[in-house]
Amino acid sequence: MCVCEQFRWKSENVSTAEVSQALGTHPALREANVYGVSLPNHDGRAGCAAIGLHSGHNLDANLLRDLAQHARKRLPRYAVPLFLRVGKEELEVTGTLKHQKVELRNAGVEPKKVGGDELYWLPPGSDAYEPFAEKQWLQIVGGQAKL
Repeated sequence: MCVCEQFRWKSENVSTAEVSQALGTHPALREANVYGVSLPNHDGRAGCAAIGLHSGHNLDANLLRDLAQHARKRLPRYAVPLFLRVGKEELEVTGTLKHQKVELRNAGVEPKKVGGDELYWLPPGSDAYEPFAEKQWLQIVGGQAKL
């Protein structure tokens, strides 16, 4: 029996393993640690993927568009991660080689809480991930961003 980690978004259960596997087939990604994050004014948890890139790949506008298209082709709409978190270091794993999610989930996507990591989001109607900073966070907090 598989005990898979899940989160609930848009009244649907999202398997973190399924999303991680779908993202992991992108040639630029070395790893993808998927988890759900709480957002003010929204029920459930939105999908976030902490990603690491293979050497030689840069997270430019073309790759941000390609990652969004890649995820949308392979996942149902509700399972496409709304956020990407790009760290400067490799993702932390346990002795059994499982990604650590608790610290990432607790930090969420509030820019002040993610340290030096870069955040990106997939705004409604956009075809590419875009930088996510304090301005976008305040839109979510203020209820102006309908995800």
